[in-house]
Amino acid sequence: MAFFVIEQTIIGGRNRKTVTYTFIKKFKNLINRHRPSPYRPKGIIYSIEKWFENGLQPQMKGSWIKIIVPENKIYREKAKNIYGRLDPPLDKWHGYHSYPAAYLCLLKNANVVNENGVVISYDNKVYSDFTYQIGKPIEKNDVFISYIRKPEYIEGCFATIASSESSGYFHWMLECLPRIKLIEDYIDDIDFLIVPDGLKKFHIETLDLLGFPEEKLYRIKNSMNIQCENLFVPSLPIRDALMSTWVCEFLRESFIPENAADPHRLIYISRKDALYRKIENEEEVEGYLKEKGFEILQMSKLPFTEQVRACAEAKIVIGPHGAGLTNIVFCRNAKILELFSPSYLGGFSILANHGKNEYWYLVGDDIPGNSPPSWKNFRIDIKELDLTLNSMLKE
Repeated sequence: MAFFVIEQTIIGGRNRKTVTYTFIKKFKNLINRHRPSPYRPKGIIYSIEKWFENGLQPQMKGSWIKIIVPENKIYREKAKNIYGRLDPPLDKWHGYHSYPAAYLCLLKNANVVNENGVVISYDNKVYSDFTYQIGKPIEKNDVFISYIRKPEYIEGCFATIASSESSGYFHWMLECLPRIKLIEDYIDDIDFLIVPDGLKKFHIETLDLLGFPEEKLYRIKNSMNIQCENLFVPSLPIRDALMSTWVCEFLRESFIPENAADPHRLIYISRKDALYRKIENEEEVEGYLKEKGFEILQMSKLPFTEQVRACAEAKIVIGPHGAGLTNIVFCRNAKILELFSPSYLGGFSILANHGKNEYWYLVGDDIPGNSPPSWKNFRIDIKELDLTLNSMLKE
C-alpha cells in the first residue's frame, strides 16, 4: 500500500489530489487518536433486541423497536461464463437465500458520534447493530480510540442514515440511502436527517429526490457528539441483509422514471477515470464495443437521473467491477457482463438477480504493479470478450 501511495503521488494529476487528500485525512485521524477524551464509549450493546428485553434505563424510557420489513426468502440464479465452471465466491452465491427482517428504532436521549454516525446509548455504549467498519470487529472500531467532544443536547426529532462507508457510491446507494424506506411513515415527525459532513454531488442529488433538501440535513463531523431528544435509527442492510429485496425495490420505485423506454440500449460503463482497478487496454475494449453498437458511459460524469435512465433502458450492460455497476439495480430483464481482475472476484451477481437480469462475468489478466490485490489494474482478452458476448446473445 505504501508503494502505491508514493507511486500515485509522483504520477500527479487527479490521482495525486485524491491520494493526498485521503492521506491527510487519515493522518489527522491518527493524531486525534492520541488526544485524550473522557467521552469515548465504554462498552458495547451486541444485540438491540436483547437490550430492549433487558429493560430500559430511566433516561431512555419511551424508546421502541418495530419490524418494518419481514424476513423473506428468494432464489438466486447461477452466474454464467464461458469457462464451464464458477470461481469462488461466485460459486456459492446461487440458490435460496433468506434476508433478515428490517426494523426501525426510536431511541430517547441517544448520541450520534463522528462522521460515520456511531449510535451510542445514554450510558455510553455502542450499538453494534448500527455500527460497522469494513475489516474490523466492533471491538476494534475507531470510535473507541477517536477524539470525541462533550455531548451537545439537541431538542427535537432526528433520524440518522450515516455509516462508516457512506462516502462511496455503492455503500451509499445500497446501505445508507435505503434506510429512508424504514422511516417513511415518520417523515413528517422528523426535523433533521443526520448525514456525514463530506457530502458529494450524488449524495445531495439522491437525498433531494427523496424529499430531504439541504435545509433538512444535519451534517455531522468527526469528534462531534450530539445527544438527540428523539432519534430514529433504521437497521443497516449489511452482511446477510446486503442487497435485500426491499432495498432494491425501494431504489427502483424511487428513481426509475415513469417514462423510461423499454430496454434496448447497449451500455459499457467505463472506469478509466478511476484511481485503481482499471482496464489496461481500455481503448481496445471500447473500440471493439463501439463496433458492436455500445454507448461508452462514465457514470461519474453524468447526473444521477441520467445514470438511472441509462441502466433502466439497457438491454446489455458491460463494465469492470466498480461502483458504476451499482446502477444495474435499475436494470430490468437485462444481460449484465462484469469484468474482473483475477485478484479480486466478487461483484454484482446478487444485485443483478433482483431485477430478473442475467448475469455473466469474464476474468482478465493482472498487470504488475504496486497496487494492493483488490486494486490491481488488469487486461481483457478481446477474443474472450467476443466469445462471451456472442454466448450472451445466443441465450
